Amino acid sequence: MFKKLLTGILLGAGVSLANPYFDYSMCHYYIDNPQKAYPYCSKALQELPAPSVFEDVISMYVRAHYLDGAIYVAKIYKDRYPNLKRPYIDLYTLYTMKQDHKAPQPILEEALKKFPEDSFFALNLITTYIHDDDIKKAKELLNKFLAFKNEKEKDIFYYIRARIELAQQNEEKAIEDLKKAIDLKPNFDEAIDTLADIYEKEGEYTKEQELYESILKKDPTNVMVLEKLGNLFSRLGLSYKASDVYKKLTELSQNNPNYRYQYAISLLQSMRYKRAISVLEPLYKENPKNKAVGYLYGLALEAAHKPNEALSVYKSLLQIDKQNPKLYERIASILIDEGKYNEAMPYIEKGLKLNPLSSKLYIFKAIIAASHKHYIRAKLYADQSIKLNPHDYRSYFIRAMIEDKLHQIDKEIEDLKKAVALKPDDADMLNYLGYTMLLYNKDVPKAMEYIKKAVSLSPKNPSYIDSLAYGYFLLKDYKKALSYAEEAYKLNQKDSVIMQHLGMIKLMLGDKKDAKELLLKALKLVDKNGEEEPGQKKMILEFLKEIK
Repeated sequence: MFKKLLTGILLGAGVSLANPYFDYSMCHYYIDNPQKAYPYCSKALQELPAPSVFEDVISMYVRAHYLDGAIYVAKIYKDRYPNLKRPYIDLYTLYTMKQDHKAPQPILEEALKKFPEDSFFALNLITTYIHDDDIKKAKELLNKFLAFKNEKEKDIFYYIRARIELAQQNEEKAIEDLKKAIDLKPNFDEAIDTLADIYEKEGEYTKEQELYESILKKDPTNVMVLEKLGNLFSRLGLSYKASDVYKKLTELSQNNPNYRYQYAISLLQSMRYKRAISVLEPLYKENPKNKAVGYLYGLALEAAHKPNEALSVYKSLLQIDKQNPKLYERIASILIDEGKYNEAMPYIEKGLKLNPLSSKLYIFKAIIAASHKHYIRAKLYADQSIKLNPHDYRSYFIRAMIEDKLHQIDKEIEDLKKAVALKPDDADMLNYLGYTMLLYNKDVPKAMEYIKKAVSLSPKNPSYIDSLAYGYFLLKDYKKALSYAEEAYKLNQKDSVIMQHLGMIKLMLGDKKDAKELLLKALKLVDKNGEEEPGQKKMILEFLKEIK
């Protein structure tokens, strides 16, 4: 049918119609229904071959999926109106739709000769050259346009040249062109992404940050760039900076829950738990079935020492997400912290059925077994936890506690060293390892290294300072031991171990009166509250005997 129409258009010249404007109007009106449109379009084009009529006839053929017909009419259109850009654009578009990769190039070259400053034809011809691997012609045309184009119109040409330079591994030149493109158009997303990717791959995170911040100086509400900057800060662990960015995004897009969620994550990571709760609580109330929000809200409540509220959130989530082993882990963790071991066990067992590879759940079983003094079984659970995840320092620490109960001191110290290796800047862990080595007189100089590092990380911690004092006591440097012991005692006068150590040191320096007073105070606290370390009471009594 449409081939007949094409023939009619070509052969119907000279047919006189009463009202070509009516035919054109009906052609346009029925354009979405080619079968109804074609008689009107045929007559209109015969009598009124204006550009708008050509456009409608081409559009009708496209809607009828007859691209050859549309191309034929577009060629007539170009020949009839050689000084119009539109026929060339139509032909290029139609050949592209037809996936004819050879025909567009001569059309674009012809168009560019006629319209030598037209960016549309230049850009598409450059793209065609690139597609055909004719990089030389592409760069020549790019450089030609960059030489005469108004500066404000050059952004896309810089970008395309940068892409070519990247393909040819000329990274420095590519960066230079990308910067020029972004300077001209600060919201040029593709150029920003490309330059950021280069910096990302090279590990040039400072330059990536500077890129985003320079754009935001010009356009502080650029949401895409703010998202990228927030993501960069999050990946680099700069949670305070990330939170500032996500706060800004929440202010710009108050109805976007994802920004509020990301803001809450950054607040949690920077240990601002109350503020995180203030963001998550309304978000959770708005959609209590949102599993991700609910889980994060529970974590925030745990971090803010609100275990009962966290437990309530996790149990609510469990009603809609019963197959999530993470929920069983969190519930079990809270119950174990509260000493509710029997209540925790069903959650641990259910969690292990869902995820038999959960190292955390095995370490929970180890803690419960140890609480019942089943130390051999507890160690087996700890072994399994470490086997499943050899990179969790907590599992080594728990196993070390169990080994202490089994009097496997060398193994305990070995596990504590593994824990410290996995978390080398944990002051508590460093001090615990060092002090344990002191208690059992295992390589005192090395023990002192661990303790000194702990003190450097937390200079005002009385327990760490007391560990130093005890180390110098063992090394028989009593004057130095005294200075640290007195400092620790000033910071905490209610700790029986600190009192004991200060008394022991004073005794070695001949101050029996103060020594006796301190040791008796320590003994009284031990009788009241129990020992803070193995054999503490026995050692206090031995030193008191020396005074008598």
